[in-house]
Amino acid sequence: MREPTHSAASHLPDSDTGITVQHAPSFSAAEAVRLARELFGVECAAEPLPSERDQNFLLRTAGGEQFVLKIANAEEQREILDFQNLALRQLEGKLGECQVQRVLPTLKGELIASVVAPDGRRHDVRLCTYVPGVCLATVKPHSPELLADLGATVARLDLALRDFSHPAMHRAFHWDLKRAVEARRWVPRIADAARRTLVERTLNRFERDVLPRLEQLYAQVIHNDANDYNVLVALREGTL
Repeated sequence: MREPTHSAASHLPDSDTGITVQHAPSFSAAEAVRLARELFGVECAAEPLPSERDQNFLLRTAGGEQFVLKIANAEEQREILDFQNLALRQLEGKLGECQVQRVLPTLKGELIASVVAPDGRRHDVRLCTYVPGVCLATVKPHSPELLADLGATVARLDLALRDFSHPAMHRAFHWDLKRAVEARRWVPRIADAARRTLVERTLNRFERDVLPRLEQLYAQVIHNDANDYNVLVALREGTL
């Protein structure tokens, strides 16, 4: 088994409650190649990457360079993408061995381009550097050293963001702990009565005992979703 050497955060959280998968882009690989060439001057081949509400393509040039072409959901607000771009810039050079994607400019010098899909919807497009690695979920076992490195990396990431601010950080965001009690609307869907009661009791306790304290605490932008499919792990060469 190959042993990981260090972890790398793949991206910051970027979802919002108003975005729907029904408005996700549906460009072909050939169209991705065209966008890369026309917008960024990159001649390449393209293959789709997993995505839900957006669309991502891995680009490979004949010379071996790799990039990620990101096409945003038609409902995505541009200020959210600018928020992501500036947060990534804030992290550059501050995380040691941990790699973070860089957003590359278009031929016109823009960090966010806009294109119209065949269905008439407008989508924002960005080109990012490619970060090699494998998802933490696929690495077995999760050694104590790896988990300690993950915790340290997330800590360094959040410390690097402590003086970062952007207007889009103040928005309705369903992963915000201060909005946790809004989950009440889904409680009736829990079929098992015992589990439903447990969730209701937990939300009541959170609202009574925790939420007032949260309002008094320092708050900042953090990653907040470093789960094992949102983190990449670099592996040592030649080990299995």
